[in-house]
Amino acid sequence: IRLSSQENAGMGKTLNRMLSVVDAEWVVRMDADDVMMPHRIESQLAFAEEHPGVTVTSSLVEYVDNKGRSIGKSTSVHTTIESVREYVVKNEPIGFHHPAAMFRRSAVLACGGYRPQFWPAEDIDLWNRLAEQGHDIMVQPEYLLKYRIHGSSVSVSRAWDARRKLSW
Repeated sequence: IRLSSQENAGMGKTLNRMLSVVDAEWVVRMDADDVMMPHRIESQLAFAEEHPGVTVTSSLVEYVDNKGRSIGKSTSVHTTIESVREYVVKNEPIGFHHPAAMFRRSAVLACGGYRPQFWPAEDIDLWNRLAEQGHDIMVQPEYLLKYRIHGSSVSVSRAWDARRKLSW
């Protein structure tokens, strides 16, 4: 585990910088206000080992408020590779929880990394580019992250911007 700090340069540029300093093949991502379940990394690595073709995996999340109280749980249609491939064929956007993602650094770098101009939907842009290139991505059907929802979170404050970029 490596901690790195810098001036705020925006999400896409910061994540690309992170990719340039990491030397591990698997990158486990999360946001500072979220809570990782104690077995998350072990569970996601085991899941990737069980699905050797997977380039990106995320997990289901439990939504919590600013005091850590549970306010709901996520679901996903992307718990199989086949469901993701169906979305690619239909040209439907593939999205899942970015802070719960684990991905192969080499694949993300090979497809150009994050594109900052797609913020706050740079993660959806990345997942879709990877899937369109034939990489297997899927959601592990296990709750491995507590995803904090509050008034100043990007998921709330930038929801309209994300929908607009997604439509674009």
